[in-house]
Amino acid sequence: MAKKASTPSFIVTLPLKVTADDERLLLDRFLCAKKLNNTLLQVGINIVQRMRSSAEWHAAAAMPNKTAEDKRLKSDAFVSLRKESIF
Repeated sequence: MAKKASTPSFIVTLPLKVTADDERLLLDRFLCAKKLNNTLLQVGINIVQRMRSSAEWHAAAAMPNKTAEDKRLKSDAFVSLRKESIF
C-alpha cells in the first residue's frame, strides 16, 4: 500500500474574549447541544438493537451470499428491514 502524501497543516489558536454573561450563555447552549446529541445517539442505538434482535434480521443474515442474485436478495432483505425499522 502506498503511503499517502501529506500536506503541511497549521493550527491557529486565537483567544476568545467574552463577558461572563456571554460565557454562561455559550456554556448553556453547548450543554443543551450535548444533551440533544446524546439523546439522538441513544435513540439510534436502540433502533439498531431492536432491529438486530428481530427474527427478520437473523433470517436476512443467514441468507446465502454466493452469487450476484443472492447478494441482491440479501441486500433487499436488509433494506426492507431498515425501512420497517424507520432507520
